[in-house]
Amino acid sequence: MTETTFDSGGDGAGTTPAPWGGRSGTPNVWHPPLSLWRAYVLSVITLGGWLGYWAWQLADDLRRHRNPGIEPWKIGLGMALPLYNALLFRKLAREVEALDAEREEAPLTASLGLFGLAAGLYPIHVAVSMLFLGWSLFSALPAVGLLLLLPLPVLAVQSRLNRFKSGLWVPCWSGTPYRFERGEVVLIVVMAIVILHSSVAAGISPDDWSLKTKLTRWQGESLAAKTAITGESGHYTLTTPGDDWVRVGRNQFHEGSDLSLYGPSDKTTVIVWVECDGESINERVRFRRGEMRRAIGGLTIAERRVLAPDPIVPVSYARYQGTRKGRPQTSLVATAVQGEILVEVIAATSEGPAGVPTIQALIDSFRLKEDAESCDAS
Repeated sequence: MTETTFDSGGDGAGTTPAPWGGRSGTPNVWHPPLSLWRAYVLSVITLGGWLGYWAWQLADDLRRHRNPGIEPWKIGLGMALPLYNALLFRKLAREVEALDAEREEAPLTASLGLFGLAAGLYPIHVAVSMLFLGWSLFSALPAVGLLLLLPLPVLAVQSRLNRFKSGLWVPCWSGTPYRFERGEVVLIVVMAIVILHSSVAAGISPDDWSLKTKLTRWQGESLAAKTAITGESGHYTLTTPGDDWVRVGRNQFHEGSDLSLYGPSDKTTVIVWVECDGESINERVRFRRGEMRRAIGGLTIAERRVLAPDPIVPVSYARYQGTRKGRPQTSLVATAVQGEILVEVIAATSEGPAGVPTIQALIDSFRLKEDAESCDAS
């Protein structure tokens, strides 16, 4: 890769342009000062892409007022290359310091290192996450942190450049100082629409990005496929259909439950209730229907009852389908009674149709234990 070099020369540092000259290609014109908040917004909303345009403008000023040998388009494109962009930024920052070498100000050394870290790690982290790790909150948070950090060193350089330009005598600007360009306004609107559309298309909701939920699932007990598990009471068994199920604290979802599981993602959950008050299947099914009607919109209900073998007990299998918080919701519920014990397994998913087979397999694996007739024995 050919390295772009910056040699002092041209019109000299601090050259004052004449009050004439019109187009940006003429040697008397400067790109206007840039408000720092505008630079920050444009950097973040374009995911760092705008920094290439910022570097091109700065290199264009340096070409016309300091070093005619600089090729701004190479500088702009180079800002898209990880690690190499850190080298370019370092040289640009030093040239800005040299523009006003007579003024005693703190060097930009800290900004150089900070930008190098963020500019190098940000695109590499994003690429590795998307290709190998899969995009999740744990990979997104560092990327967002680096993205928010990325413009800060640029603001330090731009602030120094703004102070230098404010001292020019009757400068001729290529645009209006401290104002958004028309193209930048269009860019912000387009990027905002793209981000909003992507979020909606991906079905992202605040629940999906709950750090507490992600951490809880991550800290749970991973279960191998075909693992027979039971809850605190020990009155039943469930068999995991895959190796991506996670057991968490039994009261994770509701206080007083007997077992709590996460499915292949935190959008799939299982909760088991065990009651010892002699409640009948009919009473429990009526209660659960009422709860589902209050929680799920556009609800459709289907139920079937069978006699399960070994032990031979009646089991109700109910399916509740609708929308919850604007997303599709499917809940499969198995309810069985033996003696004074009632066990209710509720498996729910907001993954859409793709998430139903896995909870169906789990519900189908539900078995009461033959000796589970009295809570006194638990």
